[in-house]
Amino acid sequence: DAFSISEADDGTLVMKTYPLFAVITYNNNTFRSEAENLRVELGCDWTVKMEDGSASDAAMKLYGNTTITGTGKLKVESAGIGIRIFRESHNLTIDGIDMEVTAAGNGIYGSSTLNNGVYSYYNGVTFKDATATITSSGSGESGYCLHHLKDLVLTGCKITNGVTFANNSIAAEKVVIGLGSSYDLNNDGKVSTADIQVIINEMKKPQASQNMDYDLNNDGKISTADIQVIINEMKK
Repeated sequence: DAFSISEADDGTLVMKTYPLFAVITYNNNTFRSEAENLRVELGCDWTVKMEDGSASDAAMKLYGNTTITGTGKLKVESAGIGIRIFRESHNLTIDGIDMEVTAAGNGIYGSSTLNNGVYSYYNGVTFKDATATITSSGSGESGYCLHHLKDLVLTGCKITNGVTFANNSIAAEKVVIGLGSSYDLNNDGKVSTADIQVIINEMKKPQASQNMDYDLNNDGKISTADIQVIINEMKK
């Protein structure tokens, strides 16, 4: 078989692709996962291609927390949205792989609600030691490569083409992510007191729910020592 699906001890659904198949390609079929927690382990290159569909349809539809890792490359081609994340508090992690998304609409699109003229955003995307090129050919907000995301976290990698994450989006048709460390934690294009606030906000959370990607000095905890790392960087 091209892939296998099993359940890990913690209940996470694990999907593995095998290097016996040099490339696995889905033509005009969307990938849909409703698993609460899904881990995709790429043993070969994997292409998800949606040739038809509306602008609001997506090549990959994720209804739970999803981590994509492994040794293969993920390639998403879509006549609509590339990857869409549904439901509250579900996140996407791209861990240690190369990813290429080419979409007619948004490259990655999260969930949101509008109440009394105010949007609430629910989904985050993390790139961890990963590289990526995400491109949209849409117009207006449909041409944002990343849109309606609660946050964007980069660990061991950084944005290399000069665009920034602001107002829950990257309002550009293309973002390129390359390997390398960055202390621009909120991805606004500069290292500033706003990045210190990211650390402070994380320190306020219960330790069990803290994002250890913000442990900048790698001492096993998030503390004022990590704030000092940002301050030292600001002095340069």
